[in-house]
Amino acid sequence: MIYITTALQCEARPLIQHFNLRQDQAANQYRRYANGEITVIVTGVGKTRAATAINHLLSAENSRDLSRSVIVNFGVCGAVRKDSLVIGDMVVVNQIQDNACGRAYFPDMLLKHDFKEAGIETFDSPVGDTSTPALPLVDMEASGFFEAASEHFSPDRIMCIKIISDFLEPKRVSNKQVATLIESCINNLTQLFRAFHELIPPAEKVLGPDDETILDQLNSRFRFTSTQRHLLRRSAEAFAVRTGSTLDSFKTSRTSDPSSKHEVKRIFNSLRDSLDQS
Repeated sequence: MIYITTALQCEARPLIQHFNLRQDQAANQYRRYANGEITVIVTGVGKTRAATAINHLLSAENSRDLSRSVIVNFGVCGAVRKDSLVIGDMVVVNQIQDNACGRAYFPDMLLKHDFKEAGIETFDSPVGDTSTPALPLVDMEASGFFEAASEHFSPDRIMCIKIISDFLEPKRVSNKQVATLIESCINNLTQLFRAFHELIPPAEKVLGPDDETILDQLNSRFRFTSTQRHLLRRSAEAFAVRTGSTLDSFKTSRTSDPSSKHEVKRIFNSLRDSLDQS
């Protein structure tokens, strides 16, 4: 599982749409969205809210084996004006410092990537352009996120990714501007999320040759996207572990192939629902 925390709903919305996440109607304290591979939780603004939401999220996951999971804090942030940084840059955070207490946190930077890296300083209130932060990036959640996440994950499975939205100007960045910035980076984000999760050593193979053949046939016939194929495999593996059964019952008997993307998506959701609920 890839757990992703965002402070704002407008930061979560592009992820919800891109990864086809469904809202967990049972989650009444925080807005939570998931698809079997990715879970997004909207924490609210501030390091205390971020920490509280993470503890709430992971305590609700007490029956899940977190050894196969990673956690990411994602969202927009302010930045000190530097020639090396521009609005819209996606930055992997390599150091976090809490402005109030001075405590520093260091994620294990094991993932090789081509994106910019920088440190971030977490403040308890908004920072203006007359301030002089100690680190290039500024936010209000990262230190609370990292401290809470560290109670459940080792540092090599905790990541903070930010998109620069402003240079600490007093003018507020609109929800639409936030969504546009994130949407422009969504393919890079997908690449980074997957690469980070794949650092975890592969689990023991749970699908047999016949099951692999059935998955290949389904993927080929219905022309599922690479993301859909990945999610379908995750659901199939979870089904096999949970039930000890093969995928024979999920062979399709349809006489016609889908004629639109909408129909492909409907078939995909139906297959996943059947696997997840069996």
